Amino acid sequence: MRHQEVRSGLFLSDPLKIGVKIKDFSLKGVDGKRYHLHDFSTRKILVFVFLSNNSNYSHAYHSRLVAIQKKFEDKGVQVIGVNSNDESYSIHDGYYRMVEQSRKHGFNFPYLRDMDQKLAKEFDAICTPEAFVFDEERILRYRGKIDDNWSNAFGVKVNFVVRAIKEMLHKKEVSIQETTPFGDTIRWHY
Repeated sequence: MRHQEVRSGLFLSDPLKIGVKIKDFSLKGVDGKRYHLHDFSTRKILVFVFLSNNSNYSHAYHSRLVAIQKKFEDKGVQVIGVNSNDESYSIHDGYYRMVEQSRKHGFNFPYLRDMDQKLAKEFDAICTPEAFVFDEERILRYRGKIDDNWSNAFGVKVNFVVRAIKEMLHKKEVSIQETTPFGDTIRWHY
């Protein structure tokens, strides 16, 4: 179990656990549209990934996330990028920079701004990138790192997100349900 952290002067409870349902949300995408959970009701699997425009770790995964979306889109999988960083730490994490990043890297998935950090707090996300995979009933089945080699896509031995997706599509229990994520810490409002 991960340790509790202090954010905004409050101790958080345990992180979103495997087997728990996601709550609804309302976040603005880089396309100007406001997204809610029901907007993805036709998708079998949702893969939320917390990202940052100012993180080398996140940048290393941009093309990999585009590839995951492309590979599994016709199977009912939806990748959803979320930026929760406090932009006062870096102007690069502001909404308009998110629009630029999405265009520059050809994001084929929604990239959402979690300005009040509510979603990150509900998920108890700690870094960028960090992935959360939900099944058709919107129950969390995997949380943690995307794969085992952030610095070299060709050196990946285990892609935890892809493994979870494949197992879920084949109606199997996810064999690895949680890993310790690595990346840059989410920049919290204080």
